[in-house]
Parts: sequence; C-alpha cells; structure tokens
Amino acid sequence: MNRVQKGCSRDKQVLSMIEEWKVMNARQVQLMKFNFPYGLRKAQERLLKMHNRGKLNRWHNGEGYSYSLEKKTASSAHFEALNWVRIWLVNQLKNWEKIHSWQYEQDYKILRTDAFAAILNLYYLFPFPVHFITISDICNKKLRDFD
Repeated sequence: MNRVQKGCSRDKQVLSMIEEWKVMNARQVQLMKFNFPYGLRKAQERLLKMHNRGKLNRWHNGEGYSYSLEKKTASSAHFEALNWVRIWLVNQLKNWEKIHSWQYEQDYKILRTDAFAAILNLYYLFPFPVHFITISDICNKKLRDFD
C-alpha cells in the first residue's frame, strides 16, 4: 500500500469515526487516530483537506475548530464534550474489555442519561458479559475518589 492509499484509508476511518461520534475536534481525532508526536498537526491537516473537499463541516468553537458531517446545531458542543468522556473511557479499558455500544441521550423514563456505554468483557465468558455504565456513574466514581 503506497502513501496515497494509506492516507485515503485513514481519511475514511476518520470520516466514519466522526459520523459515529457526531462532532469532534482536532485534538480528539489526534488522540484516536494520529497518536504520535506530530499527530495533532497531521490531524489538523487531514481534517482541513476533508473540509476543503466538502466532506466535513467545520466551525470555530473558541478553542479551535469542530468537525462534523452535519451542520452545527445547539447540541454540537454537548456532543463534543461527551466525546472527551468517551475518549477517557476508551483509555481506561483493560485489554480484555471493549466498548460494546455507546449511545447518546438515552431516556429511561425515570432517568435521562447524556450517554450510555456498554462494556464487553472478553475475558469472562458468562452469559451476561456486558457491563452497563452511565456517564453519571463515572462522574460519581471520580467524585468519590477525591473524598
């Protein structure tokens, strides 16, 4: 695979990730796809090229640019902030765990979560290998850790 093919393949991966994650900034893309010393600059360069080709929308968010396949909405900043939690969660997982599903803004009648994560435990082969974690669970654990 030559460099052009490798770049196109990586661009497709970034586009599909932004489609799944809704809104991302260059730092988030760098942490997930370009995790090397000059990765932030490379992520900014690739995102700008995709924007110039009309594949991504972008807007200034005060700290840099945000990117999405859709136009900016009132909840764009909210999704971008939730993606920081998602990145944190991905980095906290052990090698035998993976995110089974991630869903934004789930309504459970008595509770409305910002996001819902299901963690698949690959080590234990029990009938119910999925752990359900809400963002409030993560925040409460972090608060208890500081007590």
